Amino acid sequence: TFCGQPAIVKIRIKKEYRHQVLDERIRNQRMQREGRALARAAKNGVPVPAVYFCDKSDCSIVMEKIIGCTVRDVLNATCCSM
Repeated sequence: TFCGQPAIVKIRIKKEYRHQVLDERIRNQRMQREGRALARAAKNGVPVPAVYFCDKSDCSIVMEKIIGCTVRDVLNATCCSM
């Protein structure tokens, strides 16, 4: 939970095969871009999870947990609530 709200944390993990400085830069850029893209989508009326927090130290995003089926489940027909 995050401030009493159900939440998930998406962490961009380190890639050991990349140079450490390059890996840190790539992961931070992708985390920031994803956070901005989600915020822009929400601002334009697209139903996306709310971004609660972006942590630059470990390249993670804390966002709203959406209850329901995943796209994978729907495509595999293991969840038919949609």
